[in-house]
Amino acid sequence: MATTERSSPSITAADLHRISEAEALALVERLLGDESQWPSPLIKYRFKSEWQRDWKAELGHWLHTAGTFGFQGQLVDRVLGRARRGSRSTTVDPNDQRHLDLQSEMAPAMVVHYLTGTGWAYRQWEAVTGGNGDVDVEFAAPGGVVINTQVKAPDQPGSRAGGRVVDGEYDDRVLTALRKAAGQLLPFGEATNVIVICARRGWPLSGEPEPLVGYLYGSTLCDRTGRVWLPHAERGWFFTPWWRHIGAVVVLDYVRGVGNLTYGCVVLVNPMADHGVTPGWFPHAHACFLDGNVFRWQNGEPAGHGHTALPEGTLLDA
Repeated sequence: MATTERSSPSITAADLHRISEAEALALVERLLGDESQWPSPLIKYRFKSEWQRDWKAELGHWLHTAGTFGFQGQLVDRVLGRARRGSRSTTVDPNDQRHLDLQSEMAPAMVVHYLTGTGWAYRQWEAVTGGNGDVDVEFAAPGGVVINTQVKAPDQPGSRAGGRVVDGEYDDRVLTALRKAAGQLLPFGEATNVIVICARRGWPLSGEPEPLVGYLYGSTLCDRTGRVWLPHAERGWFFTPWWRHIGAVVVLDYVRGVGNLTYGCVVLVNPMADHGVTPGWFPHAHACFLDGNVFRWQNGEPAGHGHTALPEGTLLDA
């Protein structure tokens, strides 16, 4: 039975580091260059600012992981090819396209860094490309189950005005990326398919994954006694035949809190998948799964501002 404690299972970034901060920063300088080589004002700022030192170092840790598993050259070529092009931005803009490109290209390396640091084994970079299918990274989950992943880094952070986000954090962009990933991950033999979303937002999606919870599981109802259930007519896409080839959707973020650098992770397990996912494969995540006729949350709910729309104990039907 899963715990319902509302504590964070997130792992600290330092627990995943294999080299020192100095070595990580030096690796970024050697492979990606210093701030003077980047046209993007935002990347230039982040590369030289002391306030962004941890983020720059984390890039170095992802690059080191890529080197450990042999795809560093491919990764660097992609990053430089997309993100170091000319930039239209003339100021430090959070929606700077080249910075978004950098985040997008580095996202699969972040996923490899996180999963191999939490008990998974790396198998292959871009295991399937072209044709009708696309697999970004192939892993072996704890126990040896082969996992095909498609990594998406959708959306943009926008700016803050009057306490609200302007021109950013668009849920529809996240859902569009989710649907595209599902279409790219075909039923590849006995392998389990997993979509990983690394949303480019100011506030981590792993803290408030409601758009994905509602889309994939459905809309719940609640009566006066507090009983919550998911009616058959309101079930989400996980309960359709078109999503049976997807074992789970994972939300992963590098979270830069004050003096607290962590990786936030939420796992939404598909209860109808042909090849399922075991929540225990993700010990540092909030993982939602169906236990008989009841939804449970391993490590509690990822509630940024209260309970989720699919709270612990939700019934599949009334």
